[in-house]
Amino acid sequence: MIRSSELVDKLVADLHFHKFFYVNEGDNMFTDRNEFLSQAESFISSMGLEKEINVHTDFFHGGSVINDSKINYIYQYIDDVFLDYFFRTYDFKEIIFPKGFCYEQITPKGIVHPDSDIII
Repeated sequence: MIRSSELVDKLVADLHFHKFFYVNEGDNMFTDRNEFLSQAESFISSMGLEKEINVHTDFFHGGSVINDSKINYIYQYIDDVFLDYFFRTYDFKEIIFPKGFCYEQITPKGIVHPDSDIII
């Protein structure tokens, strides 16, 4: 639904600016635990992106930060957020079926034969 390379570029730039995306050349020679990698793994895991982005290959060893499969995953996430926002905020109008238009109506109490307008 929403396909914008500018939006993805801005999203990646914002994540990089806030130090969630960072390409570190080489290994850390002082310790085998890198605090940035631990924080990035936690962030990516909390967003549910752990299957799409591997911190150790994509960031630490200079791998590709964004590729087509990751962009498609981001687009799918944006679509899901947009649809969720739409259904949470849109004010749906009532649908009125005039009396006599529907012979039967299925309700939680069973099938009823309405004798007035049906409003859903």
